Amino acid sequence: MNKPWDPGICELSEERLQTIIQSTPGDFGIYLLEPGSMKALYLSAGMPQITGISLEDRAAVPDGNLLNVVFESDRPYLLRLMESARQGITGGGCYYRVHNKETGYVWLHMKARLIGLYHNVPAMLGVVVNSTLEAQSQAGLIAHFNSIVAVIDLKTDE
Repeated sequence: MNKPWDPGICELSEERLQTIIQSTPGDFGIYLLEPGSMKALYLSAGMPQITGISLEDRAAVPDGNLLNVVFESDRPYLLRLMESARQGITGGGCYYRVHNKETGYVWLHMKARLIGLYHNVPAMLGVVVNSTLEAQSQAGLIAHFNSIVAVIDLKTDE
């Protein structure tokens, strides 16, 4: 983890926000971090595809709080990441699942950092990757390893 960053040094102007949007590669969102809430200020064009949540479905999320589409059991991980970002701690990431109509759910991995304040509300940049295949592979490996017994000679590592 990197050192905390003082969020008081940067109120996000519209110009700075546009610079961040235009210079950030991949799929990402800029989220406003109010207590118990994660509202999208901006979502990149690819976010509906990787999350499986259409623009219409996102617009129907109660109060615009995207935590409402996160599996309840996964919310503590995302809340912990958000709190770290709010405190200016960088380098963190988390895996979590979101509900969607297309496949039922997808696994996502988000790396996040505080980018400043937007009208005095902490704003977080979250770069998101669909990690469903990775999660399925890990689950398969765990299931496989649970059925394997290995015998190793500690002197020769054979």
